[in-house]
Amino acid sequence: MFDREGPHLNEARNVGVYQIRKLRNDALKRIEEVFGIEKDSTVSRIGERVKQEIGRSRKYKKLIHELTGKLIKSQRRLDPLDIQVE
Repeated sequence: MFDREGPHLNEARNVGVYQIRKLRNDALKRIEEVFGIEKDSTVSRIGERVKQEIGRSRKYKKLIHELTGKLIKSQRRLDPLDIQVE
């Protein structure tokens, strides 16, 4: 998962895109805007690449699973009245 942004930044972005799509089911256009991605097809490809990596690597799968758990847990602690909807 290397790109012009460098391996670590790009990987973090890819995981972020995957998590937002998976957990929030945001529209491709919205994810595109948030991450500064030019095409929604790129967002789709990022999701597919992360899924493939999860299937190939137990370590990566565990990392994604742990991150997902932390994200879900942190969302439960938020006060719904503090969340701003755009």
